[in-house]
Amino acid sequence: IPFEVQACACVGGDGYLKQQFLALCADESLHPTIIATEKKYHFGKLYLPFYHIWTALKQTTNIEFDLLYDPLAWLCLQREFIADNTNIAAGLESTDKRPILYIHQGGLQGNETMIPRYLRKLALAK
Repeated sequence: IPFEVQACACVGGDGYLKQQFLALCADESLHPTIIATEKKYHFGKLYLPFYHIWTALKQTTNIEFDLLYDPLAWLCLQREFIADNTNIAAGLESTDKRPILYIHQGGLQGNETMIPRYLRKLALAK
């Protein structure tokens, strides 16, 4: 394919994700590039950076992403773009204006409980 496909481990770790790709296809040249996560995250735990990027994405794109997996993926993408494009202050824009096709990682049903949990956490943080 004429473009790079990237993935990040939202569950388990990079090794687990690689294992999953190997189970699907033995030819590693056909696997996506795995973007390393900076640390492990616990499933369902609230992380304010997740909520902040989720809110920013919703405001700028008018798309609601899920709060369990998508924020980590977007934070990984953002980190990669900033590292590759040091003249870009922040966000997800490359110097050559390459578009991003993001494949949504999950459904939105979890947001029904995650949003109230984040709002309570934010109220307590004040």
